[in-house]
Amino acid sequence: MSKPKILWEPIILLGIIAAAAVVRLIALFNFGTYTFDDIFSVHFASFDLNQMFSLLKDEVHPSAYYLLLHFWLKFFSENEIIAKLPSLFFSLGAILVLYSLTKKILNRQTAFVAAIIFAFSYFQIFIACQARMYPMLEFTGLLSLLLFWQIFIEKKKGLWLLYLLINLVTVLTHLGGLFALATQWLWLLILLWQKQIDKKETKKFLFAQLAVIGLWLIWFVPLFLPKLSTIINKGWYFSKNRRRNFAIGVYDFFFLLLKNYWLRFYSAVIILASPFLVLLWPDKKVNWQTPNKINPGWFLFAWLLPGLIVSIIIQINYIRIFAISYLALYLLVAYFFYLLWQQNKKTFWLITVCWFLITGFVLSQNLFLNFCRWDLANQWLLQNEKPGDKIIIYGYIYELPFKRYYTGQTPYVGLYPLQDSETLEQRIVKRNWQNLLDSQSVEKLQTLTFDANRIIVVYEVNPPDQYLFGPAHEWFTKNNWQIKDSYKPDAYCGPQIYIYQK
Repeated sequence: MSKPKILWEPIILLGIIAAAAVVRLIALFNFGTYTFDDIFSVHFASFDLNQMFSLLKDEVHPSAYYLLLHFWLKFFSENEIIAKLPSLFFSLGAILVLYSLTKKILNRQTAFVAAIIFAFSYFQIFIACQARMYPMLEFTGLLSLLLFWQIFIEKKKGLWLLYLLINLVTVLTHLGGLFALATQWLWLLILLWQKQIDKKETKKFLFAQLAVIGLWLIWFVPLFLPKLSTIINKGWYFSKNRRRNFAIGVYDFFFLLLKNYWLRFYSAVIILASPFLVLLWPDKKVNWQTPNKINPGWFLFAWLLPGLIVSIIIQINYIRIFAISYLALYLLVAYFFYLLWQQNKKTFWLITVCWFLITGFVLSQNLFLNFCRWDLANQWLLQNEKPGDKIIIYGYIYELPFKRYYTGQTPYVGLYPLQDSETLEQRIVKRNWQNLLDSQSVEKLQTLTFDANRIIVVYEVNPPDQYLFGPAHEWFTKNNWQIKDSYKPDAYCGPQIYIYQK
């Protein structure tokens, strides 16, 4: 009797996904309380649907994720862990889709390596611990590319409706979903160039894409387009001191929060060189899976190209925006490792071992890191506040998490420099991304502080901490207020508290 065949492929893949789940759960249980981004999602998703959509029409992101979170919170009790589980599930699901797509474009060995890189990338772990739309964006974006491959390259039928639906959900999850469509257009050009797609299939593709874009424009034209000019002029991510170049953003997609210069240099060389090496590498020992033996590097480079071009043009590189495009980098690096294995095994082991040692170092430094501890800030306030104090929340948007966790009796107000009659929720959805506080707008502190013995300033730190160099602290100093005490819990994003006294 022959021995039963061991199915190593699903066992290894399930092992990778299980390991990814473990590291994400460790990070999640150590993350702490909600950050502002988390509580924004939870707060607005908790309203009834009519009120939620009425408010979120002024938000800069589409509402697909908030709709999903609304029903999730409706069926499960809401807390800091439960609200983030959809992100964790999407992150784990993305590993499976990434593996499947990589296997089709390249091969099984490269797919395993790409899945491992995704599983242990600290950026992926970080976003899996937040109640935000980015893991959902990556999952649906990868699925849309996988469906493209199955329909237009493998010629599978019966997937058109799913293909349309997934593309629509992707672009209605985040503006970054457009990079999934842009990649598909470039892949179509590669197929046309190599004469691997006929006119009938091309017409079907154009119809599907135009249908998705047409439906997406129903949201984009009336709800986003009128805000575009304000976003460019006042959006915090367009300010000069917030801009980051392409190379830094690409690097952080792998090793977020790694500060060691030499480790950054070593791994950055691999990351930034991979896209070019896979296009130029000799192909004698590589069995390509792509149609007509097209160099798969062209598909990978076309995948990365839209995000690369846009990030350079607009001069910002917040990696969550370009997440779908940058996923190609996991495949490019994994393919680079595979080519090394084919050409020179000693070099392969040297580079690969060093790479995963760096990965282990990043995880050991950050996996148990607290990111936000509003609960500890509340405890400190209860122990240190006095009668006659007044709490000013630097940046009105942080009034949202403050209200959730503060249990004291001291009066508080969020620093909001504009004069209007809007509710806190309306102000937040309309202007949370705007730079409102400057040397002129903080003059409102004059009226907020005139009857207080002490002023307690509370804010959520946005690293690097620039509060002591900002307009609020400058105003307090000029008006004879001095810092008498301060507190910041052992957490990356704070919040931070300063007590001022005349």
